[in-house]
Amino acid sequence: LSHSLQEPVSHSLQEPIAARGFSTSTNARRSFSSFARTGVSSGRRQFSSVSLAVDEAVQSATSCGFDEHEGWLTAGGDDRNLVKKETGTNKYHCAPRPIEDGQIFRGSCTCNVPTKRGYGASQVLFDKLKA
Repeated sequence: LSHSLQEPVSHSLQEPIAARGFSTSTNARRSFSSFARTGVSSGRRQFSSVSLAVDEAVQSATSCGFDEHEGWLTAGGDDRNLVKKETGTNKYHCAPRPIEDGQIFRGSCTCNVPTKRGYGASQVLFDKLKA
């Protein structure tokens, strides 16, 4: 779902979301273009904006019953990757975990559910980073 575990962030995975000052407006919309505007003068993304987007993604996923690892899988993109409470999936009807054997999912070029192999590998990496 994203490359969030591959990008450096300014906070530790062990620090609770609430301790990082998670705050978001109900009217806020996270998008690549808003990230780009925050770092125009330096030519780089400001990690404080990225950190808020990561917090929002993890908070959104965990409030729908997903664990922290699955929340991080939804981070690193724009608001279309956020898990919606109404459906338990993102805008593309993808959940941040593999589908069960025997289920059929129509993928898209925009979003797909993780494979079991990819999900397992991301869990191993997440556990190493969290330790």
